[in-house]
Amino acid sequence: MGKWTRRAFIGTGSLVGGGLVLGVAGVTLAPSRHGLVADDAAEKGQLTTWITVTPDNFTTILVPHCDMGQGSQTALAMMAAEEMEADWELVRIKEAPALDAYANAYLLRAFTGDSMPPPLGRAIDYGAYRLARWFGTQLTGGSMAVRGTGFGMCIAGAAAKEMLLQAAAERFGVPVSECTAAASRVTHPASGQSAGFGELVKAATAIPAPAHPALKDPDTYTLRRTARQRFDIPPKVDGSTGYGIDFTLPGMLHAAVDIAPVQGGKLVSVDPAPAEAMPGVKQVVQLEEAVAVVADSYWQARQALGKLSPVYDDAGHGSVSSASIFAAFDEALGTPPDMPSNAAKVITADYRVPFLAHATMEPMACTARVDGDQAEVWAGTQDPLNARSTAARALGLDANQVKLTNLPLGGGYGRRLILTFDYVDLGVRIARAASPTPVKMVWSRENDIQHDYYRPAAMSRFAGALDGQGRPLAVASHYAGGGNAEAVYMPYAIADRRDDARDASHHIRTGEWRSVLNSQHGFFKESFIDELAHAAGKDPYR
Repeated sequence: MGKWTRRAFIGTGSLVGGGLVLGVAGVTLAPSRHGLVADDAAEKGQLTTWITVTPDNFTTILVPHCDMGQGSQTALAMMAAEEMEADWELVRIKEAPALDAYANAYLLRAFTGDSMPPPLGRAIDYGAYRLARWFGTQLTGGSMAVRGTGFGMCIAGAAAKEMLLQAAAERFGVPVSECTAAASRVTHPASGQSAGFGELVKAATAIPAPAHPALKDPDTYTLRRTARQRFDIPPKVDGSTGYGIDFTLPGMLHAAVDIAPVQGGKLVSVDPAPAEAMPGVKQVVQLEEAVAVVADSYWQARQALGKLSPVYDDAGHGSVSSASIFAAFDEALGTPPDMPSNAAKVITADYRVPFLAHATMEPMACTARVDGDQAEVWAGTQDPLNARSTAARALGLDANQVKLTNLPLGGGYGRRLILTFDYVDLGVRIARAASPTPVKMVWSRENDIQHDYYRPAAMSRFAGALDGQGRPLAVASHYAGGGNAEAVYMPYAIADRRDDARDASHHIRTGEWRSVLNSQHGFFKESFIDELAHAAGKDPYR
């Protein structure tokens, strides 16, 4: 995408060693986050980091989040277009590429909103951006896309509008305060002069992005608060959306993979001959923890893979089972929590939930082409910058030697987040073996279930005490398998509340989920409240 530069260093402050400078008298101003643009911005019509206008008057809004069906890309584009006064019919939405310039900058805004004073807010936004670049973070998760990045999109849209207004005022020879913007045009009502955004964009790109553009009064919104069709729905309905599993390249080969069934296990041996004798097979790739077959088609690769009999070690975990894990939980929980001696009735109960796989509709898939010290990757992820870093590490390259194109993903729910890019790691290593031919690796559903980053299995042991009127005196729990104070918190007016985490570690890898730990502990807590109500002869809904 070329080099990136800051069109103007806004404010009187500076950056030292990549960090923000804080002064005793106040916060030294940071550069405006939305002013980071490519050095060929004028040629591209790039007004701010996320907004480009072309001479045909179309506005393209780059959204630094993936859309898994939640509608966030459409929502974020609406927020930018509202402030910009862009004609929604002339707006195009694209996912931002996996480049450092699009690292998450506004995640903290999901918690602070616009409550911070502008100079402080700008410093924090830019500091968050620098940290996101450092860690390679461009994630979509935690329901933070609209709550966080939405603020940045509003600022970017408002800044673009002010730049276009200034360009129009200079063109018309009038004060900028006399110009208005609407429907992708700037008008000077007094003289009747008017110009489309596309006519003004070249001049506007030479104007520094304002640090604190004025945002619209919500009462004047014309786009937000209206029902608009999500841009991703039509291609999903007609089947034209190309997910990671659908991606193709000319001359591409296909890979099926078998992975050590026990986490941490290594490939001990495999005879490749039975697979190599099958039609269409190009090679058998032996990796540290897996074996893959590369063939002309996925069906040929799968059929040939089934002819292999790989031997793996069990990393010392061969005797571990669901039963043994829950037995360890049970032992760790010990006896039920003590209850007050003046209780009229004591109730105890155990609850447990198993490991759960995400089972996304689209199984894991990764297409890669490795050619010397350069690589290209195509995959669906919830954090393309981190996925790019994963690919680079697997290949022994720098991140800037890897180009990653994030594709629509058929479900994520945390399975395609940071630290879960095993499918990218495997995909690029298999492709390296077939270099420079591109290879698409697709996991079978069996791979997908067996090698998930599971929702943690968990178990809780509750005890509760009731007084003579059936009112709860105390509720306490011991829990194992994951949890924290927020997850186990019980929002009821019970004076004596105690929770105790017990350690019962295991080797099974776990990951993020929708609702995270509340999907376990919410079930535990509410079930036990029902048990208490039943024991007291009360309606649990009253």
